[in-house]
Amino acid sequence: MDRTVSATMIVTGNFKNTGFGFSCMQQAVNLGIEGTFEYINMNEVRIRVSGSREALEAMVSWCRRQEITKKVTISYAEHEPEHYHGFEIL
Repeated sequence: MDRTVSATMIVTGNFKNTGFGFSCMQQAVNLGIEGTFEYINMNEVRIRVSGSREALEAMVSWCRRQEITKKVTISYAEHEPEHYHGFEIL
């Protein structure tokens, strides 16, 4: 079984009226990732996730491939993974 890790991604781009949050949630569910998606403002979102490192890296890769994405910054937690129940948009 893969070890569960947590990460926080800050993604910048032009997200107004794009459905990026819903698409992100679908991708997270497909990858077996739990966490939250939160708009900081119309050009920046915070995605907090827990899952296998492989799944989180796939999520980062997916975010970077989106046309509206300008930049993805990720930081992995050095502490016990966060425990979420599913994936939700805040």
